[in-house]
Amino acid sequence: YENAPLEAEKYLADGNKLILILGTTATVATVVLGGIARLLGLISAFWYVMALTMVVSCFVMIVFWGYNAIMNGRHRLDYVSAGNLVFPVGQLLGTVGLALAARSIFGKGSDWMVTGAVAGMGIGQLFALVVALFICKRTKMATYSDLFDIRTNNGLYTKMLTFGGLAAVAFVTTTVVQNFTAPLLGLANAIWPTFTKVQLGYFNTSLIFAMSPMLLVGVGIALVPAMS
Repeated sequence: YENAPLEAEKYLADGNKLILILGTTATVATVVLGGIARLLGLISAFWYVMALTMVVSCFVMIVFWGYNAIMNGRHRLDYVSAGNLVFPVGQLLGTVGLALAARSIFGKGSDWMVTGAVAGMGIGQLFALVVALFICKRTKMATYSDLFDIRTNNGLYTKMLTFGGLAAVAFVTTTVVQNFTAPLLGLANAIWPTFTKVQLGYFNTSLIFAMSPMLLVGVGIALVPAMS
């Protein structure tokens, strides 16, 4: 950014617009294809809502990190720390709150509690997105036109997709591998019944608590730059 600020701003603007285009496309595709599958009886209402919730939550998360990159690119780690602090706290409050809300509505042990937890992660990212967007606007790092007006671009979409495609595949692969333990165990248990649903529930819950220190990563990233 220091060597070519104007060129960097073009990439930041086009990158965030590209995220909006791809995320909107994925959401619409999920609504349409999932709706068709639901009408044909291929999936239940639960899985339709779950798929849509996951896609929208991921969409919001990626948009947040895109806006956070604007501040990171300018090395304003004091501003970056605000979003990095909000998103783990927001995720924690959102997942617990919506899971408990689903429990009160659909009953203890309902599958909809999982949907509530996934939606809560999206809401946590939404809190952080609002903070990042407010900072970008308040500090004039980016205008709403730079971020949202997809009618204008700097012709960098193809270059960004070509250059960043492999990185995106690597990131998605890493995310899948990190979260594959519980689904893999559930699938194996469905084929070779070994554990009860209660035992699987204990394992999944323990796994979540074992991974909970990862929430401290966001807090650490937030506080260290702020103190320095």
